[in-house]
Amino acid sequence: VNLFTIDTETNEIVLGASTAWDAGFKDIRLKMGFGIVGWVAENAEMAVVGDVSKDPRYVASAALPATKSELAAPLIFDNRVLGVLDVQSNEVDAFDKDDSFTLNALAQQLALAIQESITYSAERRQAERTNALIEAARAVVSILDISRLFDEVIDLITDHFGYDRVHIFLRDGDRVIFRGGKGSHTKRWLFESLAYNIDDKGFIPWVANHGQLIASGNTAEDERYIKGGGLEDTQSEMTVPIQMGSRTLGVLDIQSPKTDAFSAEDVALVQALADTVAIALRNAGLIANEMRRRILSETLQEVSTVLASSLDLDSVLKEILLGLERVVEYTSAVILLL
Repeated sequence: VNLFTIDTETNEIVLGASTAWDAGFKDIRLKMGFGIVGWVAENAEMAVVGDVSKDPRYVASAALPATKSELAAPLIFDNRVLGVLDVQSNEVDAFDKDDSFTLNALAQQLALAIQESITYSAERRQAERTNALIEAARAVVSILDISRLFDEVIDLITDHFGYDRVHIFLRDGDRVIFRGGKGSHTKRWLFESLAYNIDDKGFIPWVANHGQLIASGNTAEDERYIKGGGLEDTQSEMTVPIQMGSRTLGVLDIQSPKTDAFSAEDVALVQALADTVAIALRNAGLIANEMRRRILSETLQEVSTVLASSLDLDSVLKEILLGLERVVEYTSAVILLL
């Protein structure tokens, strides 16, 4: 007796349990349509074979050389094949109608159990990810250093979503500039100072320009898509605007070499994370502006004190230049006296 399940990522049939494991019948992965089990999984129909030697679908297994007859029933839930229940016998015509009815009923019960397990695992994983993101978001909004903020967000997505191609861009006028990411290609992007004009082709400039999310499970079918350097095998891409009100501050971009890589839950959570990043960027900007105002106020006060207390012109001019250096970036400065 063998129980197979479907690997939805590879579309392969995987042996999950077997009474023949001791005989070496394990670590089995079948293509759809291969053998009787593969045929059942592909066609969603039961197969009852009284003499396997006369059935062209049968593929002999070295671990089960004595098989003479075989019955395979699909595990179906909501019109989807979740797996196959496979029973083999050393006798010809071992399975009658009662056996077929009983094993088919068992297959449906197994399908229900598998679906409940999938649903429970997905819900638990989603709850864990949501709780982790909530806790992380609380920490993210308090980070005032933008480089550290981006590192935290990228690590968060990698750890809790499992994606290793994560990119953050910031908008500066009509350009969107790469500021940080995950993946071997990101070193090249930083070295080349990767940036796009918002009118360029590609998901990233399009989202920066329009402020709307893109989540594509097959990038080849979207005319807005262009391949990024080092990411030629991308099949799915999710590009989310980082927005404060109607203003787009930047873009959070995730790519995957798998088709249909992003679930609706993934999209919702990443959008929520992007909103959190927008708040953190605003907070960092407010603090930076306040620090600049404070430095300017202190500098003006110091210059005023020098002007009021010193009669030496050279000392006054030197102090003015020193104060200017604290509040304005410059390479040279000249004070002309009339």
